[in-house]
Amino acid sequence: MKKISGRLFLDYLRFLAKIQLWKVKPVIVGVTGSAGKSSAVAGINAILSSKYKVKTTGGANSESGIPLSILGLKMEGYGILDWGKMGVIGAIRAIGDWKKYDILVAEMGVDEPTEPKNMGFLLKILRPKVGVFLNVYPAHTEQFGNLAAIAAEKGKLIESLPKGGTAVLNADDPKVLVFKDKTAAQVVTFGRGREAQVKNFLVEVPGYALATDYGYTFAAAAAVGTVFGIDVTESRKLLAENLKLPAGRMSVLAGVNGATLLDSSYNASPAAMLGALDLLKNYPGKRKIAVLGDMRELGAMGKEAHKLVAQKALDCADAVMTVGPLWEKYFPKSPKLLGQFKSSFPAGEFLLTFLKKGDTVLFKGSQNTIFLEAAVEKCLADKADAIKLCRRGEYWKRQRQKFTI
Repeated sequence: MKKISGRLFLDYLRFLAKIQLWKVKPVIVGVTGSAGKSSAVAGINAILSSKYKVKTTGGANSESGIPLSILGLKMEGYGILDWGKMGVIGAIRAIGDWKKYDILVAEMGVDEPTEPKNMGFLLKILRPKVGVFLNVYPAHTEQFGNLAAIAAEKGKLIESLPKGGTAVLNADDPKVLVFKDKTAAQVVTFGRGREAQVKNFLVEVPGYALATDYGYTFAAAAAVGTVFGIDVTESRKLLAENLKLPAGRMSVLAGVNGATLLDSSYNASPAAMLGALDLLKNYPGKRKIAVLGDMRELGAMGKEAHKLVAQKALDCADAVMTVGPLWEKYFPKSPKLLGQFKSSFPAGEFLLTFLKKGDTVLFKGSQNTIFLEAAVEKCLADKADAIKLCRRGEYWKRQRQKFTI
C-alpha cells in the first residue's frame, strides 16, 4: 500500500510540474551521466545566464527532486507531513506562479532500470530539447549489473531528443558516442580526441581545486553554450567569472593547525576518486593526506574498484585514512595507512590531533551512510565555514547522528 501511495504522489507531482512547464515554456537542457552532472549544470548556468534567464534544478535530479525543483520547492524533511505540505504548496505554485524564464537546465539522475528511478520516468516529467551525455562509469552497477545497461538507460535521454534538438556527447567515451547514430537531433561533441568539436579545457576558479576531469565538465558546458550562440572563448571567461559549484565538490577550505582541506565529500565513483587523487598528488602541501570513504552501489565491481583506488591512494598520498566497512575489507596493509574508521566522526576527531601546518587533506567518499562532511566539519579552522559544506539542515544532521560510532 505504501508503495502504491508513493507512486500516486509522484504522479501527482509530475502532473503539477508539467502544468508549470506548460505555463513557462522554457527550452529544456537535460544533463545525464555517471559523474559530474551537478558540476556540468553549474557550468552551463554560468555560461547561459550571461544572455538568458536560466533556472536549474539545483542538484535535485530524482523522480521527486526534479518536479519539486520545477515548482520552486525544496524538502526540509521527509516525513508524511513534509510530503503533504509539498503537495499543497505545489498545487498553489502550479496555479499561481507565472514567473518566466528562458531555459531550464535539469540534472537527470538514474538509480535503477525500473520506474520511477529510471530515465523513462524522468522523460515523463520533462522532454529536453538539448541533451548532454557526459560519461558512463561504474556507478549503480549493483542495480544495473553492467556498464552497457547503464549506458542504455541514460542514453534514452539522447534517443528522445526531437529533430530540431541537439545532442551534446562525450566523443572520448565509446558508450556515449554510439548515441550519435541513435538520435534525430543534431550532434555536438566534446572531449580530448580528434572527433571532439569542443576540446577539453580548464580554467582557474577561485575557491576550488579542480581535477583534470573538469576539462570534460567545462567542455560540455561550452558545447551547450555554442547551441545558444555563445562561443567557446566567451564561455571560458564566463566560467572563470561566474562558476559556483554545489557544496562538496572540490572546495578549498582552511583547516585547523594551518592545514588545507580539499572538500569533495558529496559523493564518489571510482573514476572521480582517481582524478581527485591525481589532483592531491600535484597540489601544494608538505604532507598529502587522503581521507577516503567507501564507494557504494558498485555491486560485483566493488572489490576491484576499491583495490584500484587503494593503490592510487598509496601512490599519490603520504598518508591515508579510510571510513567504512568496504575499505576495511579491501585496503591493503601499509605503513601509510593511518587508521580505518567505521564512521566519519571519529575520523575527524583523529585528524584534529594529527594535522600540522602545511598539510593538504583530500576528503572523498560516497554519501550513502558515509557523510564525510562530518569529518571535514571537525577540521575547519573557522566553524562558520560549515555552511559551505554539503547536506546542511536538521534532516541531514539527524541522518549523520545515526552513524556516530
